[in-house]
Amino acid sequence: MGVVLPDGILNNPGLAFLRDWLIRHSKIIASVALPKETFGRNKGVNNPSVLIVQKFSHQEYLDSEKNIIDTRGSVFMSAPATSGIDKRGNTVFLRHPNGEYILDGEGERVADDQIAMVPSAYEIWKRG
Repeated sequence: MGVVLPDGILNNPGLAFLRDWLIRHSKIIASVALPKETFGRNKGVNNPSVLIVQKFSHQEYLDSEKNIIDTRGSVFMSAPATSGIDKRGNTVFLRHPNGEYILDGEGERVADDQIAMVPSAYEIWKRG
């Protein structure tokens, strides 16, 4: 399951019970801290993060009820700096050091969107 949530849910000390529940019911696969501007066009979540989790098998759940939780696994973490838009929702494009726009093979300007690189970074991480 993937869910977009405010970063505070992952960091707020008062919500430790929620994180504890999550650890007792699922394996955390990935956490991606998104740029603040990510949902700027929709006035969505401030300081958004994406959390990818996998529901425990029945046996893993039974083990977690006995406080047996395997914590040896690793979690993919990423924090892309740009989302391709500014705080007003306008597209931001990549530029060369001289200020000229970077163009793709079809002559179109390339958006400054590091979020688009996260899936390939995850695949590289997954392969080890």
